[in-house]
Amino acid sequence: MCNTYQSSSGIYIVMTMALIFKDLTHNNKLKNNYKKYSLSIIAYILGMMFYMFETKFCKEFSEHGEIVKIANMKDMPNIIIRNANSYFKTIFKQSSKIWIVLFFLIILVFVVSYIFQSKNNYIKNTISVILYLALGSVLSYGAYLVLSLDLADNGSPRNYYGFGMFVAITLIMLSNSKIHFSVFNLSKNILLFSFVYYIFSFNLTCASMLNYQKEEFQRQSVIFTNEIKNMVNEQRKTIYANKLFKDSPVFDNTARNYPTLYIS
Repeated sequence: MCNTYQSSSGIYIVMTMALIFKDLTHNNKLKNNYKKYSLSIIAYILGMMFYMFETKFCKEFSEHGEIVKIANMKDMPNIIIRNANSYFKTIFKQSSKIWIVLFFLIILVFVVSYIFQSKNNYIKNTISVILYLALGSVLSYGAYLVLSLDLADNGSPRNYYGFGMFVAITLIMLSNSKIHFSVFNLSKNILLFSFVYYIFSFNLTCASMLNYQKEEFQRQSVIFTNEIKNMVNEQRKTIYANKLFKDSPVFDNTARNYPTLYIS
């Protein structure tokens, strides 16, 4: 997990929490599975400890310095709050408005669906839903939560794999939930389809924008070369410029709706 990419450390937590949440909301008693959940927690902690031990023998890892430094215990609560806050702010800032609106609608429908899917234990279902959404979304950041340096602020999409998995698992569980109102179930399916449609359409948009950028940079490089070819000679071999290539106008217009394009 950590040897592929450290941000995947949140995926394990989200998957485990989803399984616990599923048991709780399907009237499966927690005490019947506490050994399984306890083993999952212990395995995760031991795995992270062994990974920290392994990194002591990796020279390249130690050269990262502050990037991989874990916060001091006394500062840990404030560091976790700061990192979680930066994590959600960056996700919100990079997301398209249509994603944000649809996601919050999905969360609302998810809450209603799992609270009222059973006629019993409304209070237990409500508590389970709140804990899953609150803890699952935060802990999806994984080991990055306890690092002294705020890595969320650099905006790299690789830092948010865990949140993507949290969203995906939540969508899967919502698609499998049903309550005794056909209109509600139909609306839920339309909402899910819309969200998935816009997520998939972005993949095609991103590929198109990268192609536009490539063509625009090639065009500008030809113009730039023609402009400086007569300026460079034996006496003048160095040219200083305060700007180089501009983004494609098509790219800029699309990035207004999909801010994450500027990062990817």
